[in-house]
Amino acid sequence: MKGIKLALGMMLILITTNIFAGTIDVTWVTPVARDDGTALLPAEIATFRISYGTTSGTYTSTMDVNSGTATAASITLLPGGTYYVVMSVIDTNGNASIFNAEQSITLGTASPKSVTGMKLTVGASQTP
Repeated sequence: MKGIKLALGMMLILITTNIFAGTIDVTWVTPVARDDGTALLPAEIATFRISYGTTSGTYTSTMDVNSGTATAASITLLPGGTYYVVMSVIDTNGNASIFNAEQSITLGTASPKSVTGMKLTVGASQTP
């Protein structure tokens, strides 16, 4: 089974709507190769999966973006607090990349903060 190699440069940007709730905007660069170096076309990408939670290493919520051409998504109406966010890609054969490096962002602060430099190079595992 061919894995997905992601050079997934993601940037998390916080846009607060008020002191108690906010939105996390996630942007990424679509991967173009699998771990064996063969091309990965947008048509072969079934889902970009964003996973997040309020405890590092524990992702209790997911948001699927079911488009191989998407490059952004927003997680909205989140209560204030610190969130830990990771992302993976699932191809049309059900092969899933491992998560990228975890990033954290805090909602509900007076000054918006951003996290940049998320990059990922991975193998793959079968989606359950």
